[in-house]
Amino acid sequence: MKAVKIKDLSFSYESQGNNPADKTVYALDKINLELDAGKKIAFLGANGSGKTTLFYHLNGLNLPQSGEVEVLGLKVSKGIRKELRKKVGMVFENPDNQLISTTVYDDVAFGLRNYRWSEERIKEKVHAVLGKVQAEELVDSSPYNLSWGQKKRVAIAGVLAMEPELLVLDEPFSGLDPRVTKCLLALLDWLNSEGKTVIISAHDVDLAYSWADEVVIMSKGSIVNHGTPDVLHDQQEMEEASLDTPILAKVFQTSPFWPQNTAEARSVVERLLEGQS
Repeated sequence: MKAVKIKDLSFSYESQGNNPADKTVYALDKINLELDAGKKIAFLGANGSGKTTLFYHLNGLNLPQSGEVEVLGLKVSKGIRKELRKKVGMVFENPDNQLISTTVYDDVAFGLRNYRWSEERIKEKVHAVLGKVQAEELVDSSPYNLSWGQKKRVAIAGVLAMEPELLVLDEPFSGLDPRVTKCLLALLDWLNSEGKTVIISAHDVDLAYSWADEVVIMSKGSIVNHGTPDVLHDQQEMEEASLDTPILAKVFQTSPFWPQNTAEARSVVERLLEGQS
């Protein structure tokens, strides 16, 4: 089953510059893409490559100007936005764009109250999702007094409370320290193991290389490549997309081995050492 089907999607906006020739800027230019359900998918690309613009089409924040977008069997259009947002949870890069209430509890409960859940059921859910993101101690805090990492975790909790089938996170690891990043990766792995499709954007090619089932490389509003993390081996293609090649791909470039994380790399080295003994 495909979680996302995109056909000939283009999206442009009017430039604020003085050059008439540059008046129309294409954030997305004839995108064609299909993403499998139940996968961990990482979008990579420099700033301005179109990742966020594309993500906004997945829950109807942006509507296609030309082409088609289908998400979880729903064709994205103005009339199905409400139904779509029940299925697709969107976490913005800047958590301040997502936190609107005076307490963490009310922020996480906001969507559930819109769906007229009972307060008893809401309380149980709020504490459960805050526990999953290791933020339960913040329940009575004001979101505006939290650190960047705490805000990110609360924003994610608010989305998880809605139990989406597809989770889309725009630069979820920006501004997070290694400990919180590790915890968030574990959470995303758990959500994926529960059957949810998880889509992220990232600048960290090493993280994407070790974590994702599928990788999408974007540059200047177009898809450069899409496939397994092996697509990140092409150094020339990565440079053209203003990205670096993963460190492990560089280290094992001339070998027959392609470990994607440190555990696999350690196993390869141990086997090679055993063969020399």
